[in-house]
Amino acid sequence: MRKSERPRRIFDRFKEVATEAGLLNARGVRVLDSTPVLSAVQTQDTVSLIRGAIRRLLTLLAKTEPDARSAIEATLGRDDYSSAGKPAIDWDDEHARAALVDELVRDGLAALGILEGVELSGDVADAAELLATVAGQDVESDDDGNFSIRRGVAKDRVVSVVDPDARHGRKSRHGHFDGYKVHVAIDPDTELVTELEVTPANVNDAEPIDVLLAEIDDRDDDADGVVMVLGDSAYGSGGTRQALQQRGVDLVAKAPPEQNTHGGFPKSAFDIDIEAKTAKCPAGAMATTAVARSNGAIWLQFPAATCNACNLKESCTSSSQGRSITIGPHESLLADARAFQRTAEFKAIYNSKRPTVERVIYRIVRNGGRKARYRGRVKVSEQLRTKASAENLARMLRLGLAWTAETGWSVA
Repeated sequence: MRKSERPRRIFDRFKEVATEAGLLNARGVRVLDSTPVLSAVQTQDTVSLIRGAIRRLLTLLAKTEPDARSAIEATLGRDDYSSAGKPAIDWDDEHARAALVDELVRDGLAALGILEGVELSGDVADAAELLATVAGQDVESDDDGNFSIRRGVAKDRVVSVVDPDARHGRKSRHGHFDGYKVHVAIDPDTELVTELEVTPANVNDAEPIDVLLAEIDDRDDDADGVVMVLGDSAYGSGGTRQALQQRGVDLVAKAPPEQNTHGGFPKSAFDIDIEAKTAKCPAGAMATTAVARSNGAIWLQFPAATCNACNLKESCTSSSQGRSITIGPHESLLADARAFQRTAEFKAIYNSKRPTVERVIYRIVRNGGRKARYRGRVKVSEQLRTKASAENLARMLRLGLAWTAETGWSVA
């Protein structure tokens, strides 16, 4: 099915049946969310990653480019890449571990140097690219040119050469995981999955929103379509609000919380005039400096002398230079959103429809769906889309789906 012209045909066919039976809400309200899917393979450390990438490249070259493999093997500092497992060193010896990392990185770079200018294709090209990635993502060189493992974690770190699509991710400040995210859009009235997308675990929840809401652009100008989208604060940024607003869709989502790294009064405590690019602080002082940023934001600075003499300074800022605030490019949208989420209307809509997506996600990941059964994003996508199709069918049957020759698909 993956290699066919319609690899999604099972999922899409069930959506067509749901539409014919009238089970997809004509008003097109959608609720969005995501959940972790754990990788099918073990997360690897730096030594295993580089060593595994070199071994994979040598194995593939033996089948397609034996001369290139021989040239690489002649330049390698280590001769144990034919054996599985970690090298036999004294792992309690810090200097031995450091020397091993240096040797592996040098061997990886040497292999890539041999292949420079060689036309590669298919799996060999992918293996060379993977080696280049893992040989550089975790290491740094000192003044003497020695390679060692750097502190911290690379932003887009590959966690396994066996499943190079998997990534580090987090669902909360303390909830870390390795693998993927499955992003879903559902109809809250029927609890049917209308779209699903699998991404590496480090992708922001709102990033695949265009894929999840592709039906927005499929609707006719005079027909009802997706008119409201609900989500948690991950979907509530100003940029997302503006993009959906321009497409004629209302977003019901909590705005990201206001942040002030130094504590003190939040931005909402200031009387801000976006058009005039001015702001009045809680004590009544006006900002005297306004600087436009390249991203469309405006930086406002209050006079240092006024702030330092103010009785409210301890509740506002610790800076001797005075308080400053930044007006973001979507400040008015976020201000309106924060005001709306305090209303009874917002709470009624959000509290009645938002929880439905949690139930649907539970159905998708139960009975082993939380862990990937396959390697690679494409295969994991197939696994979860098939599971969602089965859950959609079960849900439609519970709602009374039936077929007759006279009426076709309908709800009994």
